[in-house]
Amino acid sequence: MGKPERAAVLREPESILTSHVFRASKRSQQFLSYVVNQTLEGHADLLKERSIGVELFHRPPSYSTGDDGVVRVQAGEVRRRLEQYYHEQGGSSLVRIELPVGSYTPQIRWNRDATPMNHETSHPAKNQRELRLATVTGLGLGVVLALVVISARVHSGRRLGSALDQFWSPVFATSQPVLICLAKPIVYRPSLNLYRRYSKTHPTEFRTEVDRYDKTPPPGPQ
Repeated sequence: MGKPERAAVLREPESILTSHVFRASKRSQQFLSYVVNQTLEGHADLLKERSIGVELFHRPPSYSTGDDGVVRVQAGEVRRRLEQYYHEQGGSSLVRIELPVGSYTPQIRWNRDATPMNHETSHPAKNQRELRLATVTGLGLGVVLALVVISARVHSGRRLGSALDQFWSPVFATSQPVLICLAKPIVYRPSLNLYRRYSKTHPTEFRTEVDRYDKTPPPGPQ
């Protein structure tokens, strides 16, 4: 048996012993582990009722197997539990371990038509840890992304600034002289008739102010 096959065979007892069928019986777990390990190590010829009773159940070497049927009873219990396990598992096991009636040497055969069990089913605890890790990682990435978006918006707002900042930014961005021109629009200009009437009583003052806003010489008083 090559290393891959041996590894697959060793995984099968682990799945069996951790199932609910075998968890409730420590003796059944010990018996199955013992006979499978002895078979894989090449000691299947030592799997006799007396040797199992001495090695596994700590019976004295001279004990009467006819009076003490602990090995036979436990083997029958293991057979029953194996049948129940494979009945519930269906065709999911790649390796099938059987304990033939009248023998204590397990038979290991390959189930070529098996559909491997889903990783979530075979390792629920590990999957729960992976799910929690993925959830925490996703939340962390979401927080980081939100911070990046907020930071980009803040920096963008700082770059845009107010309308006043945008107006004066070209002035402060250059080292060249800046010429600032202030317009002086005419807010109010009297009509010609009003100007003529008022200029009679204010011939000098009013004419001087109007001439400052109007480049054409005003007409004389009539």
